[in-house]
Amino acid sequence: VVAADETLDQIASTMNVTTAQLMADNNLVSPSEITVGETLYATTNGLVHVIKRGQTLTDIFITYGVPIDKIT
Repeated sequence: VVAADETLDQIASTMNVTTAQLMADNNLVSPSEITVGETLYATTNGLVHVIKRGQTLTDIFITYGVPIDKIT
């Protein structure tokens, strides 16, 4: 979610993607198109897991065999 005074470059860096990729993933023509409170999405080469209510990191570890310190 875009915070006040946050730039697309900063968000891309935090998400570990390029600004160009973040723009493409969100159909942006210009980095200045983002607005405070907007949710941005980034494609990933990794696994995405949607956490269910009551699920713990241990549950995810058991399901995928991924060490807890590698889950972000």
